[in-house]
Amino acid sequence: MSFETKEGEFLVILGPSGAGKTTTLKIACGLVNPNSGTVYLDGTDITKQPPFHRSIAITFENYALYPHMTVFDNMAYPLRAVKGEYTEEEIRKRVLGIATMLHIDPLLDRYPAEASGGQKQRIALGRTMVRKPKVYLLDEPLAHLDAKIRVELREEFHRIEELQQATTVYVTHDYTEALSLGDRIMILQEGKVLQVDTPDNIFYRPVSLEVARQVGQPAINMIPCEIMKKNGAIWLQSQKSPGLQFRLLEQHKEIFYRYGKKSVILGIRPKDIGIVPVKDGAQIKAKVEVFQPLGSEGVLTTSIDNETIIGLIDPTKIISHGEIVNLHFDMSFFYFFDIESKENLELL
Repeated sequence: MSFETKEGEFLVILGPSGAGKTTTLKIACGLVNPNSGTVYLDGTDITKQPPFHRSIAITFENYALYPHMTVFDNMAYPLRAVKGEYTEEEIRKRVLGIATMLHIDPLLDRYPAEASGGQKQRIALGRTMVRKPKVYLLDEPLAHLDAKIRVELREEFHRIEELQQATTVYVTHDYTEALSLGDRIMILQEGKVLQVDTPDNIFYRPVSLEVARQVGQPAINMIPCEIMKKNGAIWLQSQKSPGLQFRLLEQHKEIFYRYGKKSVILGIRPKDIGIVPVKDGAQIKAKVEVFQPLGSEGVLTTSIDNETIIGLIDPTKIISHGEIVNLHFDMSFFYFFDIESKENLELL
């Protein structure tokens, strides 16, 4: 793998468990030696430098706070570890300033066991920030927090001036965090970089089926289809369900004229499937398997012959298991992936 961050950039590394996200951070800060390759900081080779000589700070997923130290001493530890570089007065001012910014100054005399999960995360972040490093590495800092606290801290990451001025590399498996926080997002899988791009391009122009699968919930519908040409039109028919077929829009013709294969994987995001008619949409009857009203949206799982299709609809709808509904597809947002390489045909 190879990638580069920019000064002042907030880069998010997104990927499933085992993709190599944490290992990447540990290599960057010197806790793991790479088998090969080089780590540069501001153009300087730091591959052989010990961690304490790198201007890089890391926050771990499990907080890694010292239980026998007060919150103040936990935050002051990185400054005291560099003997003689800071006076106690300088340490006190720096810790108090960061604690005030993170709204944890009332906790400075307490011990980590007396803090909530959200407070512990702020303490760990504060300990990372006191040294004013050139690079912040944040390893799934919100993973163990409840949904409400995650949203609150995510908003605060946008406001923290220290993070905006330095380079930040943020690891997560949550695509909503990635889309919310990242100036750019790097999709990582099995130690390989699949795509590095803006949040918009990651979501709307994924380079491959795997990238498209990692961003969005529920996940994108993947339908292997046969390609048919009839009377100047191009049709896709599901390999599992004869009743699931689409006459493609004119804008898609050029893609298939140069493609040259007999089958393709059709990708349709649930947000582009509903039971309310839309202009230029295809209408296909489907049987309701499960309907989950989730407050702001309703997740509708249907079957068409042997194919399962998931869409997002109005959560106030009253829909029963086994009911027949008329699905509508916004074909302007269809994705087409190579049947073998799984690459996005529009980007080839």
